[in-house]
Amino acid sequence: ARGQQATLVADIWPGIESSSPTRLNVLNDKLFFWATNGTSGPEPWSFDGTSLSFISDVNQGTEGSHPPHIIRTAQFNGELFFEANDGIHGSELWSFDGTSVTRQSDGTAIGPRFLCVYHDTLFFRGLSASGGYELMGYDGTSAFLVADVDPNTSSEPSYLTVFDDKLYFVAHDDSTGTELRSYDGVGVSLEADIRSGNSSPKYLTVIEDRLYFNALSDVGRELWSYDGDSLKFVADINEGSESSHPQYFIEFNGKLFFQADDGNSGMELWSFDGNVVDLEADINPGSASSNPSVLVLYDSKLFFRANDGVSGIELWSFDGTNATLEADIYQGGASSFPHYLTVFDGRLYFVAGEAEHGRELWYFDASTTTSDIVSSADLINISPNPATDLIRIDLDLHSDCYLLKIFNNSGAMVKTQRVNAIQHVELILPEAKGLYLVQLISSDGQSTTLKVVKE
Repeated sequence: ARGQQATLVADIWPGIESSSPTRLNVLNDKLFFWATNGTSGPEPWSFDGTSLSFISDVNQGTEGSHPPHIIRTAQFNGELFFEANDGIHGSELWSFDGTSVTRQSDGTAIGPRFLCVYHDTLFFRGLSASGGYELMGYDGTSAFLVADVDPNTSSEPSYLTVFDDKLYFVAHDDSTGTELRSYDGVGVSLEADIRSGNSSPKYLTVIEDRLYFNALSDVGRELWSYDGDSLKFVADINEGSESSHPQYFIEFNGKLFFQADDGNSGMELWSFDGNVVDLEADINPGSASSNPSVLVLYDSKLFFRANDGVSGIELWSFDGTNATLEADIYQGGASSFPHYLTVFDGRLYFVAGEAEHGRELWYFDASTTTSDIVSSADLINISPNPATDLIRIDLDLHSDCYLLKIFNNSGAMVKTQRVNAIQHVELILPEAKGLYLVQLISSDGQSTTLKVVKE
């Protein structure tokens, strides 16, 4: 059986303390992020695949320049733009050119969030001269007000997304509430007034020729789409007035994938093929939630973090048929909470935490095989085999911790549990008769697989 290991890139804040890298971005063959080393607060760092570089102590001291609420960066004019605070000018627009960071704002781009490039201009939600947060633009020299959507207060534009040659976003005005709007380079238009009051669309995502998002209506917060002309209610996943809260939208295998809660299976992995919605994987069986989130494509699979109820919140993948635990970084049932999954230089980078190093930068390399071990009775023995119900697994432990998985003949995982420092374990096979595969994965990444037949 093939297995891969997650690898710690560097312990930026040595020991059990956490450097807590955030907002991983790729620019000019470098991975850019914020982290703290114990001397400076959250500040810009870069990684070129081999070595780490501390870029600049923008806000000197332990406070750091990275705002905790930073929402979305954007590449513009060959640089990476973001919000930062140098401790003097407040939260303003800054950029990274691959070598150094520069304050780009002259006091006109305050509190820039939801950055998005449209028609050679950087757009964002920013503080206007009138004191409200409105749609702002930056042309490479200075920031300017694009539209005062709500003259009476802040319209709070969010989820800026380019679609159908327009800039779509969500914003509020006193007459229609918080709804879907667009900017065509000339003016702002209301695209859809889904609900009297506020439908508050979230997570705008373009998949092929439609804009997908969730929105609040009389049937709760559910999945909607828009083609530039007509609005479509996709599905009432959690039927009735309750909400399924679909989010983390991504395209995979010609489908829209996302997490949602139908009220029965918990928050799990779902898809929409253009016609129907389907529950793709119930990773934490029953009504409990696995909460698959931060979805990203890597190695022709969908990678994400999830909780199967046994291993904690760890790194998982879905290949279109089966969900697989790829790396159990914080073993023993604790959670490493992988976050900011980002593909760079042929690897999947992310932030995760465990007891020895705290929360640091890691990577997962799908091309690295850590073991290919032939099953042996010297390592694992199952009896009786064939079995009618109960089986006993005897172990020659070379690790203090194993993850045990049982797969049916179709390759679906039907049972999983952790085995800690014992010489044997007894378990009941599923009801269905047939061939099963029993796999044990040790804490050092080695795996052993044997067959067992239920009669």
